[in-house]
Order: sequence, then C-alpha cells, then structure tokens
Amino acid sequence: MRHQLAHQLAQKPFITNVGKKFADGAIHRHIRKILDQFFDGPWATYSMVPKDVRTAMFDCFRRSYQWYPSNESGIRSAFHRVVADRFPDIIRELRLESVAKANASGHNIATNNFNFRIMRDYVPILIDDDHVWQELCRYWDTPEWRRKSEAARGNRMSGDGAGKPRHTGGSMGYDEHRIRLEKQLERPVMFHELFLHTHLTKKGKKMFWAGDYDTIEGLEFCSSTSREAYAAYARAMIEKFGRDLTQHPVGDVDVWVDAQRKRGKRNASRIYGVGCSDPNFVITGTSSSGNAPTFAEYEQSQRRVQELEERQAKFEAETAERQSQFEARIAEERAQERAQLEAELKAQMNEFMKTYGKPPNNP
Repeated sequence: MRHQLAHQLAQKPFITNVGKKFADGAIHRHIRKILDQFFDGPWATYSMVPKDVRTAMFDCFRRSYQWYPSNESGIRSAFHRVVADRFPDIIRELRLESVAKANASGHNIATNNFNFRIMRDYVPILIDDDHVWQELCRYWDTPEWRRKSEAARGNRMSGDGAGKPRHTGGSMGYDEHRIRLEKQLERPVMFHELFLHTHLTKKGKKMFWAGDYDTIEGLEFCSSTSREAYAAYARAMIEKFGRDLTQHPVGDVDVWVDAQRKRGKRNASRIYGVGCSDPNFVITGTSSSGNAPTFAEYEQSQRRVQELEERQAKFEAETAERQSQFEARIAEERAQERAQLEAELKAQMNEFMKTYGKPPNNP
C-alpha cells in the first residue's frame, strides 16, 4: 500500500506558483478545463460563483498535482487567480457561440451588438441547463450591463485603435515568456529585452535578437503605444541609473509604473506591459510575494522534481527486477521439488516391484 501511494504521488507533477500565477501554459489550460467542467450556474462574473463550487474546483485541481504543504496558500491563491482571469474568456466564447448558432438559423446578430432576446434561444454546448443560459441573457440584457460593456469596449478601442495588437506574445503570459527566455539564454533577462520580445513585430524581433539594428527606435513595434511605453521607460532608466546600460538592474518596477503614469496611464486596472502577471516577477525576475519562489528557486524545484522522478523510476525498475528474480527463484524451487517428488515416487515404485514382483496376468 505504501509503494502504491508513492507511485501515485510520483505520477502527479510537482508544481509551484511563480508570482501570482503558475507561469505555465499547460497548468493554466488544465485549470480552464476544470472551469468548463464546473460551469453550471448563471454566473456572469467569477464573483458570482458559489464558495462551495470554488472549493470543489480546487479539490479537482489537487487530484492532478502536488506541491509543498508550506505553499498551500500560494497555490490556492494562484489557482483562483487563473480561474478569475480565464472566466471572461468563457463568457465571451459562450456569447459568440450563441451568436453563431443564431446566425446559422437565419438571424443577423453582430458580435459587437448582441441581441440577447434572440440569443437566449440558442444555448451553447457548454450549458446543460437552458434556464441557466436564459438567466445569463437576462442579466446581460440590462442598461447597467450594456453601459459597462460599452465602457470596456471604449477602453479597448482607445490608443492605437481597433484591430491592432496590444502585444505579440500570444496567449502566453509575460511571466512564462520570462522563464522561457531565461532558459533559452541561460542568463537573467533584462526587462527591456522581455518587453521588446513581446511587443516587436516578427521582423523586429528577428532583427533585435540578431543585433541587426542601429537603434531600438528604428525597430518595428506592434503599436505606437508600445513604442511610446518603451521610450518612456528607457529615458527614465537612464535618468536614474546613467547611460552605462551594463550598470542597470534587470528592471525597476517603480520606474516602469511611473513612466507609464506620466504617459497618462493612471487608472488602468492592469499595469501596461505586465498584464495580470506579478509585476515584480515580470520586471525584475523576483517575486513580490515572500511565499512565491524566485526564478532560481523555481528552476531548483524543477530539478528536484526531476531527481525525484528519476529516483522513483530507478526504484520501480529495481522493484520489478527483484520481483522477476523472486518469481524465477520460486519457479526453479518448484521445479526442483517436483523433480524430487517424481524421483521419490519412482524409487518407491521400484522398491515395491522388488518386494512383490509383477502382478500376475489375468486368465
């Protein structure tokens, strides 16, 4: 039983949070699947999800991973942070699926002007209960929700306008980009390098990493906002640390935040260039939480996990070898016992024949 438990634990990946989340796309996607599995109520926002459902989701997550007991609160917080960030994605996908179904049936609903009175009859596949979808449509079909939606849409349309990407990092978080770059380069990554890696166009990135450019300003950014943000940070870093870039730290959170504030980004709920990741980790490479590991600690934990997995594999191989040897020895002993028994029976039969002779033939 003890070996079985050890085997089960070895099969569960060992994880740790990096900053506010996990900096691991595979873990984030798994959490999204859990959220899909448990989504069965008229919850328009994550704050509407009942506490017992949140607990059940985390318990489901626990069955797939393991972590240090001392980091329980950090893991739990990171899990719920990922769920909260992914929740709007589910809601948006549900509405778009409903629109697609309605339009396929002959309606003409624009994706930027939902008609919930029609959409309520076209239930997305994820929703098992029609009543749940109808309740959601009623919630969205209110002046208050439409006012908030228009305000959010206006924020997205501001700056460089619609259709232009805010970054070129894809669906991967900035924290995961940092970890991957540091693995690739085998050194700490400066924040300006990370920002350029996630805000230059494909051509601009290629030129930057190849060193094929005269000035950074001459590279192609994905938007004018990203170019302005980089320029403001570069000027502020020089003002604070001097022109010798080799004397600059990996990054400075205060300098970045202040530079963006001076550009007019005062009330943004998320820091530009950081998203919903831990600003301290993204900008400096170290976590802002005492409970969450630095990148070096994260790497060390991953090496420890690999060592444990190798030891477990060796243990299982040795156990299988011992089992095989034991079974071979048992088979050999049984064969010897059988041969000895047959020899004894033969000897007894010979002795019997000597004593009594052959039985007479029947007349």
